[in-house]
Amino acid sequence: GLDEGIVVPGATRGIPAARLLSVRVGPSAADLLAREDEQRYKLDTAVQKCYAGSTDLLLNDDDLEGLPENVKMLWASSLGSAAVWRKAKYKLRVGRGAMIRVMPYCQNKETRSRVFEAYYRQFLHGGVHEAALELLRTRQQLARLYGFNSFAEYELRPLSVSDVAGAHQLMDKCWSDAQASLQPLMRSMEDMSASSAATSSSGTRAASASAGKLSSIAHTDEAFFRALATRQMDSLKLGEYLPAESALDGLTETIGGAYNVR
Repeated sequence: GLDEGIVVPGATRGIPAARLLSVRVGPSAADLLAREDEQRYKLDTAVQKCYAGSTDLLLNDDDLEGLPENVKMLWASSLGSAAVWRKAKYKLRVGRGAMIRVMPYCQNKETRSRVFEAYYRQFLHGGVHEAALELLRTRQQLARLYGFNSFAEYELRPLSVSDVAGAHQLMDKCWSDAQASLQPLMRSMEDMSASSAATSSSGTRAASASAGKLSSIAHTDEAFFRALATRQMDSLKLGEYLPAESALDGLTETIGGAYNVR
């Protein structure tokens, strides 16, 4: 510009220095993709830590009523009374494994509530929400950079259901079609919940269930009543007589015979 005479020192007006310093260059697609991958890993790590659990509950046999001895012994110390935490018989680490074992089979309502609250409290204080929010912000930036209104539109574009409205319609259709099989199960769960309740609201629950208007079951009790309605306890009891090694060998042999595979 100086050589061509386009810019004359002291005469040609330029961009103020303060304005130049305020200019920011937005992140590129490569930067956003790298950030999205890093933040997704951060979120997965936080979730996995919550699955593993970081909270311990000290419980006794009455607290774990309904669970078989071989399951309860998973939380008993091999040191017996010499364990430093020995204020109770069992020390339960509240993780995903404990949720799977306790929530469907424990008959003590208070214990189910304690385990449920302790488990999900870990997600609240374990950085999961913060990591998810960071990831959502980056994905929104990435979607808009590519000309989409949301990350959902960006993800759906290469699929056969290529728009958000179509995805909602498909999920609503699946939910509607599932009602025929879900209604009997939910009605059975409601009946069991109502019969076990010792309050005057039991009759109201039963009446609403029989009328097809199912009231909600507490989250802390949902897995328990679903296990009762689907007879999962029978599977748990039968499992004591089917050790994994011999059961897997028998299953492999049966499948091999059916498909003529040796």
